[in-house]
Amino acid sequence: MKELAANRNDHRPLLGAHVVAIVAAMEQGVAARALRCMGVDPAALKAAANKFSRASNRHTGLTGA
Repeated sequence: MKELAANRNDHRPLLGAHVVAIVAAMEQGVAARALRCMGVDPAALKAAANKFSRASNRHTGLTGA
């Protein structure tokens, strides 16, 4: 979550994809355990969320990740 807060300094809109990417990067906790139980690849989920965020920013004319 610190990563998310640090990246919020550029004042881009917060998307659900940003939260998903941070949750996918967590190695411990309920969310990480749930992803493992569902057989979700956290790295693939984070990559997809980041790709969505970048595409959304390009669509709205914003720059950044």
